[in-house]
Amino acid sequence: MEVHFERAVPSGIITMVEAFFASMRLQEVLDEMLSFDEGQCKLTPGQRLVALILCVFGGREALYRVEQFYVGHDLERLFGPDISAHDFNDDALGRALDKLSAAGPKRVFSTLAFHALTVQEIPWEAVHGDTTSVSLYGEYEGYDEPGLLRLVPGYSKDGHPELKQLMIGLATTRDGIPMLADVMDGNTSDKVWNLRLVQELSRSLPAERLRQMLYVADSALVTKKNLAALAEQKYRFVSRLPSTFKEADEVRDAAFAVDLWTDLGALSAKKNAAQYKVWETSRVIDDQAYRLLVVHSSSLDRRKQKHLDSLIAREGKELAKAAREEASHRYSCREDAEAAFARWSSQYWQLTHHVEEVQEKHYGHRGRPRKGEAPQVQRYYRLVIAPGEHRADAVALLRARLSTFVLISNDPLRTSREILVEYKEQQSVEQGFRFVKEPRHLAPVFLKRPDRIEAFAYVLAIALLV
Repeated sequence: MEVHFERAVPSGIITMVEAFFASMRLQEVLDEMLSFDEGQCKLTPGQRLVALILCVFGGREALYRVEQFYVGHDLERLFGPDISAHDFNDDALGRALDKLSAAGPKRVFSTLAFHALTVQEIPWEAVHGDTTSVSLYGEYEGYDEPGLLRLVPGYSKDGHPELKQLMIGLATTRDGIPMLADVMDGNTSDKVWNLRLVQELSRSLPAERLRQMLYVADSALVTKKNLAALAEQKYRFVSRLPSTFKEADEVRDAAFAVDLWTDLGALSAKKNAAQYKVWETSRVIDDQAYRLLVVHSSSLDRRKQKHLDSLIAREGKELAKAAREEASHRYSCREDAEAAFARWSSQYWQLTHHVEEVQEKHYGHRGRPRKGEAPQVQRYYRLVIAPGEHRADAVALLRARLSTFVLISNDPLRTSREILVEYKEQQSVEQGFRFVKEPRHLAPVFLKRPDRIEAFAYVLAIALLV
């Protein structure tokens, strides 16, 4: 079926994005960094890459029938005179991706990003870093050359461990504007990437700027090796302290024992926004002092509520099984049965019990009893236990503990509220991932070579920058 794309393409968006490119001179920056022969090329690499980016904003699957996408557009307005839709054929666009790959796409992107931040005078006091996986559907066999992107299975954040994938790392401002992008092998560890980003930032930014900047990341940042690197580079950071550190449970227990919270209220003006309170202390980890903030949120998300219900139900099943086994035990007296119940305990359930007196008749020999023979009566006691109502105090304490998380930071200047606010802004980088992971953009990409796929992922990162 033939589809006339020009009828559905929002031309106003295309024109607006192209105008932004022109005002920022982003195409010129691309052409300065990507080598090409002006005498041999009708279109510059920058023009062809801009054409791909405009496809993304036009709601198209980039690299798929791009020629047809541009049919009906004012190409002279967008790209200059004597340009036709056929100039954006697959071969021309593929060669542009090759130029980007040869120039070092990570370096090209960071140059564009810092150029845009500088020209637009966008302030940034914090950098938010995170990674995501992107599942791909091709086989990608036979590309084992050193230096090529390795499209292999890894820990899938898409829930598709059976597929090959690549990893994308982003470092953004609080507003989600990407400063650095990193397209990586499909099995790259978050912990490894965080260390690599720390080292890359130290090479890219002036030392004074690094000392003022706050690096924000999820718990994958916090390993002994990464903490040592942060201390060496004198980075200020905030992250979530993972439960693998014993200090996480220690300070959480201390917070509930002391019970002297600082009320921070809501962090947003939204209706029914979560209310926060915090208890702060300090700990020394590997000879470095850190601020540890136990943060309590009033909103217990559904995942944690499900976890809470699961814990209570599991203990209920274990109690019921143990109670059935207990009921088969025989005690010689009521006191012994009561003493056995004293050894029972439950974290989340109130236990009810009673002691039954059981009388069993038997004749002391095999076979039928003799005529007129009186049976012997054997008396014993058994303990009957049943879970009752939930222990409201214990369930409330567990709910409160599940509603807390522990932040770790070495920033000596920001208040606990400012640190929490900056950490909560981590969602800005996650919003960027939703853009680059949009299924129509990258997952069904019609490319075979890993180097072109890597270059195209950076094209999407440039689109996110715009």
